[in-house]
Amino acid sequence: MAKRPLPIDTGSSPSSSAPAGQDVISILRSATAGMPSLTNPQGGAVGRSAVPTSRLPSESTPSNSIEILPPEGKPESVADYVTTISRLYDEAEERFVQIGRHLIEAKARLQHGEWSKMVALLPFSHRTATMLMTAARAITNRTIAPERAPRSWANVYLLASMSDEERKLADERDLIRPDVTRREILAFRRQVSGGGQVGDDPVADAMDSVAEEIARLLQEKARIEARLAELQGSRVAETVEADN
Repeated sequence: MAKRPLPIDTGSSPSSSAPAGQDVISILRSATAGMPSLTNPQGGAVGRSAVPTSRLPSESTPSNSIEILPPEGKPESVADYVTTISRLYDEAEERFVQIGRHLIEAKARLQHGEWSKMVALLPFSHRTATMLMTAARAITNRTIAPERAPRSWANVYLLASMSDEERKLADERDLIRPDVTRREILAFRRQVSGGGQVGDDPVADAMDSVAEEIARLLQEKARIEARLAELQGSRVAETVEADN
């Protein structure tokens, strides 16, 4: 199936008149609303089922599986699944470019020190925010033509972080295209840099940082839940004692 370039609007951000501060955080959060996450793997509004899980009476599901898609409109063939998943992937990648643009706008408009405080409230690290900004800026400035931009924002970042000479050589080797893979770009970077370390991958490093942050937050969540349970138990005991 032919892969299409990432549909990216290179115009100015329509939210340039929005107030600064907390509203910028709301814009960034709305850009990812409905996207799958660890706490909401199906996407959609958190706290509600994103898709109905009921099945037709005649449809059976193995006991070790979970029905995550409704019977109606469900892909049935390999081609159907490829089409559906590819479309969702393109939509997700376009969201990341929009997030990068909002981050750029926020940094330009917020007071000194407020941008870092804002990023600390977002669901990704400061380094990931910087990478998203680099990718979005490269497309907006046409350092990488939108119609030829890789579908993955991470691959856009890898190309954007090259020198002009390296990027020109990458273009000559047909590495600036929508379906380019990270493996191809990293192999090229190692070649032009004289054989760098295989582990020199800023994207992988950022993903590792995200994994570490997730683990820390889950641990903190468990601590908070334990403390809440303790406080609720104390409150119940005090209520019973007062009634007696």
